[in-house]
Amino acid sequence: MQIILKKKDINEFNKVLDTKDINMSLADLFISFIEEYMSNPPKIKNLDDENLIKEEILNNFLKTMEIDSTNSENKRIIDSFILPGIKLLSSKIYEENPYLKNIKIPSKKFGNLSLKTLNYEPFELFIFDDIKIDENSYFKEISSIGFFKNSYRFPALFEKNTIWMSINPNEIETMKKSINEAFGKTLVYGLGLGYFEYMISLKKDVDSILIIEKNHQIIELFEKEILPQFELKNKIKIIETDAFEFCKKNDLNDFDFVFVDLWHNPLDGITPYIYFKNIENKFPKVKFSYWLEEGLLAYLRRCLISLIDEEINGSQDSDYLKAESESDNLINSLHFLLKNTKINSFEDIKKLLSDDSLKSFAKNL
Repeated sequence: MQIILKKKDINEFNKVLDTKDINMSLADLFISFIEEYMSNPPKIKNLDDENLIKEEILNNFLKTMEIDSTNSENKRIIDSFILPGIKLLSSKIYEENPYLKNIKIPSKKFGNLSLKTLNYEPFELFIFDDIKIDENSYFKEISSIGFFKNSYRFPALFEKNTIWMSINPNEIETMKKSINEAFGKTLVYGLGLGYFEYMISLKKDVDSILIIEKNHQIIELFEKEILPQFELKNKIKIIETDAFEFCKKNDLNDFDFVFVDLWHNPLDGITPYIYFKNIENKFPKVKFSYWLEEGLLAYLRRCLISLIDEEINGSQDSDYLKAESESDNLINSLHFLLKNTKINSFEDIKKLLSDDSLKSFAKNL
């Protein structure tokens, strides 16, 4: 990149750097805290006031993570980054979800797979939605931390002892946007327990749903236990094959809408996400949608922020020829992709870091 910035612009960018560091630190802290919280859940005394419940949860977080809340900077982070993301959820809203109301998941084993019912205990914390980005606050990330007042049960699919997927609030919230967008002839990469497929099958403007799934046992389980319960099962067709092989051998112009759900989180999803963003270039008339896209873009944004910082400090082409991690690979690719990009102001940086710009870059990495 060709970067020429005034001091005031550099000062603004430094705030983006500081925010990125806070974002990453808090993400790690939340993961550690939730694991600790699950094994040693505190007793919440104030059961009727959401603000008091959140305050007790916050105090427990600060105590567990040994954070000094009297420190002015820590207090700013608490008020700005942490509290806005903690939310008391209504179990009734999820219990009224059409899939959870109409599809009964039995407790059964299928080879290496098993269906089970899991439970959130009262006040147990969990990630209930994708992260939220505030572009006007130096790309601050807000983690969505939810809890229920009462015990909450939900179905889950295990492969051996690992959760493959579950129909929990996170699954429901993070698929809302793509469910709303789906229309016409729809192609879905990834089956799981068929939540997305069921929800879009109920839409009048969705004509057909082709599911690409390579795991034979998951297909067998779905066709035996879940698909027969679909009211509009005639819309569904499944092909047992690898998603990437299907892309290579088929014309996606046969579809109106494509939904990709082939990863567990942004860390293992960034590479296939970029692959499919490149596929988009070949099919401009087809609408693509991605599970956890905000989190995927946040990962890509962090890499680009690091790259801008390095280039402001004088890095050269030779610094981007080797990689020891996935983030290194992304930074290297971004460097050469944006080699001729001019940055003359902080507004140029903000535009570069926007969702629209990142989606465009991902198509060409």
